[in-house]
Amino acid sequence: MKTLRKLLAGTLLVALAAFGLAAFAYFVDYDPDDPPVIGFTDKECRNEDWKIFENHNALIAADGQPDPNADDPEKIWKYYSYIEWGDHTYTCHLLKYEAVKVKGVQPKKPITRGVKTPTTTPTPTPQDPPREKSPAEVQADNFTDDAAKDLQQCWEKKLDDITVEAKGWNSDAIGATEVTWGITKNDAPGDAARTYPSLGDDPANPELSISVVLYPHQIAVNAATYWMDQQQQETFKHMVAYAQIHETFHIGYLKSVFDRTNGLPKPYEAWDMEIQAHKGASSVFRSLFGGKKSGAPGILREQEITSKLPQYQEWKDEYTDLEAELAKPETTEARKKEIESEMET
Repeated sequence: MKTLRKLLAGTLLVALAAFGLAAFAYFVDYDPDDPPVIGFTDKECRNEDWKIFENHNALIAADGQPDPNADDPEKIWKYYSYIEWGDHTYTCHLLKYEAVKVKGVQPKKPITRGVKTPTTTPTPTPQDPPREKSPAEVQADNFTDDAAKDLQQCWEKKLDDITVEAKGWNSDAIGATEVTWGITKNDAPGDAARTYPSLGDDPANPELSISVVLYPHQIAVNAATYWMDQQQQETFKHMVAYAQIHETFHIGYLKSVFDRTNGLPKPYEAWDMEIQAHKGASSVFRSLFGGKKSGAPGILREQEITSKLPQYQEWKDEYTDLEAELAKPETTEARKKEIESEMET
């Protein structure tokens, strides 16, 4: 159960994460060996000062330079870390200058020849006044459980006028009594929504329960980053609706598996859950709101899916081999503990 929770929490709504549900269409064709990057002005990839660049070299070129398009065109932007576009592990890399790609990596370090140690304490720089919130962020501040419920009921009612033929769709997910929906203002970076399934505390009599959490502030960050002020109100609502539709696909998948097995999906099934939800949610969204309506998100590109397929298949094969060994009567208790640890990994 612990592994499944980790997988579901880490992989659900990947297209909504990494700073831009709507931005998935922003970089359509890029070199996976030289992807766009998200540059940060801290060393942990966490602060609010970040920008997206075409690639690593573009980030380096902007380091230490003003941005004429920023709110403060005279501000000098110093970048210390970045996340690669399409990296759904969201690994934070320290910025390094590379003389030659792959070879000759030289840590970023200022030249300090002839610099004398100051003899006086510098005057502290006054703090900048708090920045004005974007329209989407104001919406997120005022977004409530009731508002989320009203929006969900709105698109669910519109479903009556369309026929959903997307792979993995389960109409029993609509209004499922096993599900609790909620929102939280305590956002984890990059998350737009998460789904948590549970079977209760009685293994002999499992009961499926599902908790779905929406993160309106992360959705607002996405909306504010890629849309003008006058578009953000509609965009924010569309992104929330898309997140709800996406999670509804997961709910349907979980219910189907539970009805068939009285249990939860295997950890490696999270792959299929995610692909189906991305493709299915985009199909349903377009049917409900129109093909290219403002705020409509993109889906995982086929190139991105196929590039990860070999590693996924390798892990799946390893896991199923371990399952088979665990089920053998001759497997010792000591070996079973080793297998369970390997399966957890």
